[in-house]
Amino acid sequence: MTYAQSDGLDTGMDRQRQFLLNKALAVTLFVGFCSLFAGFELDVGPIAIKPFDLITLAVGSLLMTPVILRGRLPASPGLALFAIYMAIHVSMAFVTSATDGAKELLQAIELLLFAAVLTYLRGSLNWQKLGHWFIVAAIVLTIYNIAWHVSHGYLVGWKRLDEPKLLMTYGTVVILAVMTLSRPRATFQDYVILALLAAVLILSGERKAQLAFGFHVVILIFAGYIRPLYVAIAAAVTAPILAVLIQSDPYLARQLESVVALTASEKPSLNALISGESGLSPSNAQRRFAWLLSVDLFRANPLIGIGTNGYEPYVQSAYHWLPGQMLLAIHNEFQRVMVENGLLGLLAYAAPWVRAVAFLPDIVRRHGRRSAAAYAMFLVAFFVQCLFESAGIEAFLAFLFVCLLPELFTAANARKISFKQHPDAAS
Repeated sequence: MTYAQSDGLDTGMDRQRQFLLNKALAVTLFVGFCSLFAGFELDVGPIAIKPFDLITLAVGSLLMTPVILRGRLPASPGLALFAIYMAIHVSMAFVTSATDGAKELLQAIELLLFAAVLTYLRGSLNWQKLGHWFIVAAIVLTIYNIAWHVSHGYLVGWKRLDEPKLLMTYGTVVILAVMTLSRPRATFQDYVILALLAAVLILSGERKAQLAFGFHVVILIFAGYIRPLYVAIAAAVTAPILAVLIQSDPYLARQLESVVALTASEKPSLNALISGESGLSPSNAQRRFAWLLSVDLFRANPLIGIGTNGYEPYVQSAYHWLPGQMLLAIHNEFQRVMVENGLLGLLAYAAPWVRAVAFLPDIVRRHGRRSAAAYAMFLVAFFVQCLFESAGIEAFLAFLFVCLLPELFTAANARKISFKQHPDAAS
């Protein structure tokens, strides 16, 4: 064997070792991501540390340090947009306090590492296999979530565990996306799965997931994947059963009333909310109160807002005499950004959403209606989650995926691993 052959063999072995290392790190990161929905965390002073935090910081540093130093990180407009908003978010956190600034800086580093890993590995990850494994994890964690609630006397309303209930939204959209990308038309099995998902979501009482699911069904009808007639027949058959079930259970009845109240044209005033005479559920009253107060705060600080994490301390100080329910954080990321980061932050936060929506026609043209339907369903799931959820690592991850969605989706289609080509792929 010559020296040249020996060097070539060594290089090949080095590449193989690097490939195996990257694969092991990616699997570890995936496990860490799934652990977010299990609710594991450790409170260390003012910081709640999750396994995902430690795994991302460790894996991201190991994987991305040599990539970044060698200039091998692929260009990504989505990553750049995410970094721009996070820079504003962190800067405005230091306006609130040094502690808030330090916490948000650490979280921003963690999220940027995670985004960089996705950007670097986007073309080599088997997204179909990841989707299947995520579904397995979602089913296991959802069964645990339901069992926990039933064992504590909650036969319905499975939303008292904050992290597992997120799977009502994210587990559902991954299941529907995998189904849609696997075959050109829904089979009988698919309609059964849709019915089971609808039943679980109704019994869970998770309104965000129910709203997203409704949009998903509409998207699948427009994509030609499911037939409107079958959906109408299923709705006609199950509606009387659901009506009896909802009326017989006080919790489900209250949930339905609260959804109807959200769409009511008459909006109570701030004084009515404070006096408790609004007639709204506690949750809806808090959302309405937070909106009215947010408008006043934005008018007073329109350009840069009151500072990241500034709303909750303000409302707890200025309205300390109100019930605790009314003093919770803002449950709407767009609203929170408007109040805490002003127009500057809101423009930076909205830009990736606009870009992601504008990318949809390109998906339809290049990859067909079903592929576009999967893309749209993910976008809807992230939007609904951010529209009705308070700030935290989960909300930031939803925003992160929106920033990277065009790139990740393009990479998945380029590998042709999502689905086999069908006649409608060119439609």
